[in-house]
Amino acid sequence: MAVNQAIIKKLAGYETASWAIWPEGKFGLDLALSHSEELNGKVIFLGINKSTGGIRKTSEPTTPQSHGIFHNFHTPNHRGDLFLKESISKFNSLRGAFMTDYSEVVESDSSKVILEKIPQKLIEQLEILEEKDFSIICFGDKVFNHLLGKSSPEKKNEVKYFNLELAGKNITVYHIYHYSYVVRYKKSDKFLPMLQTISELIEAKHL
Repeated sequence: MAVNQAIIKKLAGYETASWAIWPEGKFGLDLALSHSEELNGKVIFLGINKSTGGIRKTSEPTTPQSHGIFHNFHTPNHRGDLFLKESISKFNSLRGAFMTDYSEVVESDSSKVILEKIPQKLIEQLEILEEKDFSIICFGDKVFNHLLGKSSPEKKNEVKYFNLELAGKNITVYHIYHYSYVVRYKKSDKFLPMLQTISELIEAKHL
């Protein structure tokens, strides 16, 4: 897999955007461009929103310049981000995936984040990636259930998933435990098998 460098530069304008690679050094636009051959625009990890992370507290959307380009999911010494690095890097079909959040609101307590209709900026990011078929992996219940609505998901092992058509894109949406929950309650023995199942389903779909 590889992502065109022009696409990477466009996505650098989105506060929530990042990539599931963790090379040596402070991750940002330059490192993303130099590792473009390792990136995968067909697979997306989707969180709820960015936490304050001790940087700033606000309920307002921010800009890439406020926290750093592609800084999301790459906070140095952050237990959750380090866990994602260790876990995702085990799976070829997941490593290098695009990463973003549903909401641009910066709030450590995700229960305070209100999810409304699908944000235009999320749709824009899908369009920039220029793929027709996506696999979106939702961290936790909140975003997954919001996208699911009243539909009934399929299930393989412990992984729930369903198909969604959005902005002319064919999307398979998967659920996985939120990494913060996994780290806090030491549930990696459940998280990794879920990633394995999702990886196998994605390989069957995309490869």
